[in-house]
Amino acid sequence: MTKDHRLMIRFEQETLTRVQARNDNISQGTREALARYYRLLETELPRLQEIFTGNEISLLASFPFSTWGNIAKDHYEKWGCTKVELLKTTLEAKLLSLNHGQNLALIDAIERYWKAKSHSAAVNPADALKL
Repeated sequence: MTKDHRLMIRFEQETLTRVQARNDNISQGTREALARYYRLLETELPRLQEIFTGNEISLLASFPFSTWGNIAKDHYEKWGCTKVELLKTTLEAKLLSLNHGQNLALIDAIERYWKAKSHSAAVNPADALKL
């Protein structure tokens, strides 16, 4: 038997409306939506492993998302990424080629990396792409 973990959550009206459009039971609708979201991330994560190298993920995890277009040359070199201009062009092309689910999975992986890093300094960013 699965243990029931009770959680209080506050939704903005827009999110609540979306949940209610799918299920009259808000609790059940929220559980189902979260389960679908995590399945989406788990489906897309292996695809990211095919798209990005470990060094590229390490590089991306080193920066806030808003600065990905302005990554300095020394950070490319720090993660063993040589031929900076070629890599920058290639990395930007890879990021632009991601579908919405892959973008969400990449953001989620990097968020998990930073959470793990807050508990241990010895975390490899490339491991964030592993479930």
